[in-house]
Amino acid sequence: MSRWGVSVLALCAVLAAPGGAEEPAGPRRGVAPASQPASAPVALAEPLEERAFRLTQTGRYDQAILEAAKAWGLDPFILKGLLFAESGFNPLAVSPKGAIGLAQITPGGRVGLTNLRRARGAQPSRFTVAMALDPSHAIPAAAELLAYHRDQAGGDMRRALAGYNTGSTKKKACGFVRRVHRHTNRFRVDAGLPPLPDPEAPPLKSRRPLVAAAER
Repeated sequence: MSRWGVSVLALCAVLAAPGGAEEPAGPRRGVAPASQPASAPVALAEPLEERAFRLTQTGRYDQAILEAAKAWGLDPFILKGLLFAESGFNPLAVSPKGAIGLAQITPGGRVGLTNLRRARGAQPSRFTVAMALDPSHAIPAAAELLAYHRDQAGGDMRRALAGYNTGSTKKKACGFVRRVHRHTNRFRVDAGLPPLPDPEAPPLKSRRPLVAAAER
């Protein structure tokens, strides 16, 4: 028998053995080597408003506004417009109705924030007057209150803003919403973004009272 015949018979014997021929070392087709790390997850694109805000807004409170807006899923330009409409960025502002601080949080708003903080297990749970006068607490509190009203209003930011401005008549609430809208668009245009469309007159309050079970 020729040399080639012997080689063919030997190959057949190997293939016929249990398990067949061993696969050569190295990765199989379509399978990554064990030592090769898995590909990193694809990062989500930064929302346009957040990116524009981060790159263009450099005021004293802008970093805190951006962080609070991101934490509660808000447009940072709207949150900034709200704060400017409320206090002109004066952290010691006090209204005749008892609203105080950068976010002009009312006594009822402080009770409502205490309820919200207790519900999610935040510490300290009680939202105090001192916290309302401290921008590092007032800005996240404003974002939490606005997000609450947004959720109660089914995502309608006009109604959310009206709900934030609790205690006003419908006419005053509409004026407040338009004022926030005007400041928001000023900040957006300065950042190179198109202005938001004019708001329509919103209802006075969101559907469920924030402090319904708090005043005991």
